[in-house]
Amino acid sequence: MPTHTIVQSYQSAAGTLSGHTDIIDDTELNADLLLAPAATNIELDLAFVRSKVKSLCLFCTGDCTVKTNTTGGSDTVVLVAATPVMCGTTAAVAVLLPTADVTKLYLNSTAGGTFSFRAIIHES
Repeated sequence: MPTHTIVQSYQSAAGTLSGHTDIIDDTELNADLLLAPAATNIELDLAFVRSKVKSLCLFCTGDCTVKTNTTGGSDTVVLVAATPVMCGTTAAVAVLLPTADVTKLYLNSTAGGTFSFRAIIHES
């Protein structure tokens, strides 16, 4: 079965706290897409039911706006360059994408970069 590991770390003058969470389920959905500078409404066909997503990671090497389902966006996620947005529970996914199940993503990036999508989904 596919496994994704979310690693978290926190550093301060008092020291470093770190740990990880393994998410295991029956289906893995991954995609990588190179975005040219000034990319507008680049369609990525990824369909999934939000309530079945166990973990989700969205990442882009350049600033990027991700819209779900339409170019107007049922839900919109703003990604800051090289800063992953990670959800390690179905509840966290519902907060990030509260409106609807996803039929496709639309990506916008003035800088361009590589967009990455990772998910573990319970399908069976």
